[in-house]
Amino acid sequence: MNSGSPLTRKVSLSKEKVYVVDSSAFIEGYPPHLIEEKQYVPAAIEEELRDQRSRSLLDAAVRSGDVIVMVPSDRGVKLAEEVAEKTGEAKVLSKVDKHVVALAFDLAAEGYEPVIVTDDYALQNVACKAGFTFKSLMRDGIRNVVKWKLYCSSCRRSYPPDYPDETCEVCGGQLKRVRYRRGKVHGVSH
Repeated sequence: MNSGSPLTRKVSLSKEKVYVVDSSAFIEGYPPHLIEEKQYVPAAIEEELRDQRSRSLLDAAVRSGDVIVMVPSDRGVKLAEEVAEKTGEAKVLSKVDKHVVALAFDLAAEGYEPVIVTDDYALQNVACKAGFTFKSLMRDGIRNVVKWKLYCSSCRRSYPPDYPDETCEVCGGQLKRVRYRRGKVHGVSH
């Protein structure tokens, strides 16, 4: 095959797929040694791994070289937080969840095609909004990208999802989270 053929050019443009793994995967018994793609986790992941089984699974995967531990860049964290704000998931996502998305941004900037491995619906929602695919393990993944807002359960006044209080400034009623916009999920890897 000559170097100018369309097939050769297409292959050279494809990106290497890598997995960015959330703590929920290790809690569910994710088998990193069975995965061919490079796998990354944020350094903060140990904060969410409280049981011995999931910690041991991660430790063994790191020691064997199946999983690479990284600290996300400040730029990646900022981008992850911006997307979480836009979807209304900022208050729901943990620090580790945000760092998973931040690593995906960092790896995409390096030319990789990141796939986020998680069963966390809020994280899947943010991943889709950020343009990343996700892979579920134990549950079906989300079918729609959701945008959230807050509303007062008493007077029905609406608030943006990043509103800092838990009560209505008008009547003092309890604020609840409700979805107000849905879109199709694209590029899901189940």
